[in-house]
Amino acid sequence: FLLFPSIENGSLSITSRFTEARADLWVKTAVSIPGQANHLFIKLFTHGAIDQTIRYLFPENGLSQLWNYLESRYNDGENYRLFYVSAWEMYNTIKELCAGNSVTLNNRKAA
Repeated sequence: FLLFPSIENGSLSITSRFTEARADLWVKTAVSIPGQANHLFIKLFTHGAIDQTIRYLFPENGLSQLWNYLESRYNDGENYRLFYVSAWEMYNTIKELCAGNSVTLNNRKAA
């Protein structure tokens, strides 16, 4: 058999499909800020203009599978609260947390 090592980089595409194991790995290895361990940062990306990836994400429901799993497994409101933000919003959030400030995302306070 052949072994092809890969690097988990948060890509979602026809060749890097969502799996529950990947999502759990994202959470397990998420970036956090020293002193702010209750905030985890996971950045996913896609090059969605590729026809096969568009088909995977939408007609094949790849994106729905991702969101359904994350929402059911990691958005319980007690151990986890999910916020969907742009890269710019994530950057600003990290800056505020590093400065010791609290942040509000999607009109909800991110404690």
